[in-house]
Amino acid sequence: MRLKLFFSIIFIFFVSSLAATEKNLLIATTTSLDNSSFLDYIAPKFTRDTQINLHWIAVGSGQAFTLGKHCSIDALLTHAPKMEQEFLQKKLALSITPIMHNDFVLVGTADDPAQIKNLPATPAFHKIALKQALFISRGDNSGTQVMENMLWQKSGIIPQNHTWYLESGQNMLATLNVAAIKNAYTLTDRATFTKFTLTNSKLKILVTDPKLYNQYNLILLSPKYCSHINQMYAATFKNWLLRSSTQKLINHFKIAKQQVFWSQF
Repeated sequence: MRLKLFFSIIFIFFVSSLAATEKNLLIATTTSLDNSSFLDYIAPKFTRDTQINLHWIAVGSGQAFTLGKHCSIDALLTHAPKMEQEFLQKKLALSITPIMHNDFVLVGTADDPAQIKNLPATPAFHKIALKQALFISRGDNSGTQVMENMLWQKSGIIPQNHTWYLESGQNMLATLNVAAIKNAYTLTDRATFTKFTLTNSKLKILVTDPKLYNQYNLILLSPKYCSHINQMYAATFKNWLLRSSTQKLINHFKIAKQQVFWSQF
């Protein structure tokens, strides 16, 4: 975890050292938007429309907010509502703007040893614990893990006390690979899972639930707290994301011909 943050800081210095004549915006974002190639999809279009180069550091939401607290980036694009509100309450954020959404899904092998298929999310988590079926958590304080922890809490389980619960400490794609190797369950965002299935078909979606709604928000940092950041480019990025043409781009982004993000408006 510390190594990832170290490389993130190195990347920040790299972007900061780019030619002063270039227009550069640096955001901290979730691994799901990087793993799914969504940012690779929108970045050139943003640059084409605004002449601003978009750079990003993809980390768990907890690390993203740490970068924001240090004013090391210009904006955040995250999916951790509780963390986002805490950030706003501490007056570190200027605004939180809904951009798009998708959902989390509970995945596992087709044989489904805990027999959770088509159950609502909370009973499914309870049954995994009851059957002591292997579960792989990201364990990285990401938005995905925040959702996972909430589901364990609702099911009345403290999974960290059990041998059937393992933490990968890695991003979502890596965690899915661990789950596939170990024939385990895991919680994932839909976009990263769809990208994962391009090369690995071992895991299947077993549980979907309206309560697993996954909201992505753009957070602009407070100019009173982070006076030296590029506030103008961050505001330009916000306005660009809210354009009707950009919202259509979000809906048009597909993996294996499947839509994986839905526009906010």
